[in-house]
Amino acid sequence: MRVRKSRGIALITALWVLAVLLVLLGGFAAMVHSEVQVARNFGQLMQARWAARAGMRRAEVEIARIAAEPYTALDGSSCWLTAEDEEIELGDASYQVEIVDEAGKVNINTAPAIVLQVLFPPEIADAILDWRDADSTPEMQGAEEDYYAGLTSPYHCKNGPFTTVRELLLVKGVTREMLAETVTQDGRTLESLLTVWSWDTNVDAEGNPRLNIATADKVTLLQTFGETLTEQEVDAIIAQRTASAFSSPADLLRVPDLAREKVAQIYDRVTANAQNRREGLVNVNTAPLEVLLALSGMDEATAGAIVQHRDTHGPFTDLGQLLAVELVGTAAFVQASEYLTTRSTVFSVHATGQFADGVGHTTTGVVQAEEMTGNMATRVLYWHE
Repeated sequence: MRVRKSRGIALITALWVLAVLLVLLGGFAAMVHSEVQVARNFGQLMQARWAARAGMRRAEVEIARIAAEPYTALDGSSCWLTAEDEEIELGDASYQVEIVDEAGKVNINTAPAIVLQVLFPPEIADAILDWRDADSTPEMQGAEEDYYAGLTSPYHCKNGPFTTVRELLLVKGVTREMLAETVTQDGRTLESLLTVWSWDTNVDAEGNPRLNIATADKVTLLQTFGETLTEQEVDAIIAQRTASAFSSPADLLRVPDLAREKVAQIYDRVTANAQNRREGLVNVNTAPLEVLLALSGMDEATAGAIVQHRDTHGPFTDLGQLLAVELVGTAAFVQASEYLTTRSTVFSVHATGQFADGVGHTTTGVVQAEEMTGNMATRVLYWHE
């Protein structure tokens, strides 16, 4: 009996040990499976990340190509690239890239009060001006150092240019809800219409320096524009600028008996300042209606006519072509032309790498195109992943 009892105890003990071993084995198997899954997911994430980076590099090539053209025109304000459409093999991964023209937006570092007041309430427009200007004198409804120092969690008023659009959240009265508000018919937010990254070089469509119409002498004017302007018209230009100094090429429209059509022909080749780079210009080919409406001199009829013209007849190759749009009056052109361009040099890029199983990774950046040794090159101004 004792032998049987001992055998029974041994059997039960063996069963318990076996049960514990099975539990441990099951836990170990689950742990191994989990680690394998984590390793697989990490591997897929890495492939998606490198696919996104490949998309960014492909975007740089496309941006260099776009910027090499004499004018910039995308499919609206952006264009898309995909690995599938371009037949680029990335194994089980792919990418999708959106390139957005930053010149199709309002630059919050350079926009004057009259433009900011179209997009923001007057008190916030004043606060934006105070945040970016160098002085400590507040605008009528603005805020300077004293206001920010008195907050529960105080900080300094920057008194310098914005580094990012999101920096607006530090400005008195600006909220996330305000920036996320839908303001266009196609669902774009206020934030998507703003930038800190837009400028253009002061050269014509061929890349040649523009002639300063405010200072060029008669001989130079005739040598440069003799095929378009008569000697009498050149004399009229000099007489007009002597009576009232030119501050813009649009002042040519004030010259008596100088036809609008002739101004259009030479407009892209002249300037009224010596700056090599002009900040904050808006690309008339890529800006949505709402951005054009924010500019001085624009109303719904004028901005609508510009959008309809470019949709019907194609992009504007230079600003002089705006004078061919019937509803763009002389007064509107004079006011708005100083804010406009037909070229872009800075683009934001959103590249999403996608693995076949659904694992994805997004990389964003801002890329500038610039001419170097006769070729168009790119430089990354911002990168985040």
